[in-house]
Amino acid sequence: MEIYYYFPAESIKKSIFSPSTNHTICPWKCTSPYYNIMVDCIKNKDAPRYYQEISDLAKAIKGEIAFWKGVTVRN
Repeated sequence: MEIYYYFPAESIKKSIFSPSTNHTICPWKCTSPYYNIMVDCIKNKDAPRYYQEISDLAKAIKGEIAFWKGVTVRN
């Protein structure tokens, strides 16, 4: 099972993000574009995704960034 960590979009460090050409279509969440992140000269492709437009069923995560694929979040 994959675990996602959700954060408000305004809380991320935008300078490490770059757009990806990939996206996911979820029947209950809608379309989610991916991003790439670059940390310590290491690129993690498609690790974060963004829920800008979302269905009413998933409105609790609207505008949030979801991280996965080995991303470690530290304060």
